[in-house]
Order: sequence, then C-alpha cells, then structure tokens
Amino acid sequence: MDPSLAAPLRSPLIGSPCSGYGGLDLGEQAALGGTLAWHAEVDPNASRILARHWPGVPNLGDITAVDWSTAHRVCVLTAGFPCQRRPCCRPPGRTQRPDPLRGHSENAQRPISPA
Repeated sequence: MDPSLAAPLRSPLIGSPCSGYGGLDLGEQAALGGTLAWHAEVDPNASRILARHWPGVPNLGDITAVDWSTAHRVCVLTAGFPCQRRPCCRPPGRTQRPDPLRGHSENAQRPISPA
C-alpha cells in the first residue's frame, strides 16, 4: 500500500459510565493508549480518585440523569457494573432481581457510538 494513502493512527476516545476508581480506564489506556473523554460516577470517594488521576476530565455523574445525546462521542466504553452482584454485599431482596441501572448503561451506547 502507498504510505501516503495510509490513515494516521489516533488513540481512541474513551467514555466511562459507572467508572468506580477508574481501574478499567487504566487498563484500556494501557492497552490502546486512548484518551478519556468523560467519566460518569456518583460515589464521592471514587469521584475524588478520578478527579485526582484525570484532572480536567468531566464527571457526568448519575447515568440515569445524563442526556447522552449531548455527551462527547467516544469510540470505546469501559463500563463498570453498578450495584455489585457480590452475595455478601447485596441488599435484602435483590437476590434474583435484575440490575435496575443496566438499561441506562445500554442506553448510553446508542447516541455516543463511534464518531
């Protein structure tokens, strides 16, 4: 192939709903060399960690309240799992119920599909 026709390589933009402390984001950046466009995390302790390690990256907050059509378009989503499924940490009555935030994580994928 003619080298002048090759498209320049760009590192992908990463969006991170349910970010937690950013472990998946770190792994994705190590694997792809991507750049974080935004986080979406409600936990104040995790949000402080994110702000320290990624200053300037906006935290969109609660994924149920985000207008995804206005979020920066990304190529990669690194979604953590809200409402952890560990049996010892599950609230009473949550044993067989589906995750109430799962649909919101899936909705985030539609309007911010790859640019």
